[in-house]
Amino acid sequence: MTITSLRHVCLATLLPLGFVVGHVQAGDAKPAATEKPALQVFVSVPPTFQPMLDDDIARTLAYRLEDTFRRQGYKGIVGFAAHPSDIKAEVPLLELTLVEWRVDLTNNVQCTFSAKLTDRGKETTLGIFAGTGITWTRARDRWRLATAFEDSANDALKDLYRRIAEQQLLPGFELKKKK
Repeated sequence: MTITSLRHVCLATLLPLGFVVGHVQAGDAKPAATEKPALQVFVSVPPTFQPMLDDDIARTLAYRLEDTFRRQGYKGIVGFAAHPSDIKAEVPLLELTLVEWRVDLTNNVQCTFSAKLTDRGKETTLGIFAGTGITWTRARDRWRLATAFEDSANDALKDLYRRIAEQQLLPGFELKKKK
């Protein structure tokens, strides 16, 4: 499979499930339109010949980040910067550079990206994060494949959340206490 066809598989499985990026606050309450995000996310996707597809992949990963961070305990508003011109200098920026999000040779889904945080002009490289979503070869349909894409991203994003919380880089990021 080529990279372009893998991207089509990714979108064909994720987009029909209703993955749309918006602003979500704790408790799924919609914030007022005037509220500023406490964190903005910019996702850089390797270029293809289909820029609209790149935008969809970036939005899908940003949505996964927003949802995963909320589930990990982050209560702030996460804003998505679709283009570099949308980035606001006064709001901390988490920049993800997608390396791969694809089905590998073992039919599992791999999500790999690097992350960098910029806050008040100070850049912090957070590292490379990877996650795996398991698919079962005999029971592979678009819904299970979509779940594997989601699981691989969630796996990597949980590690990213943990890194930000452990290093205390931003307010509002706390590690969950084990019960």
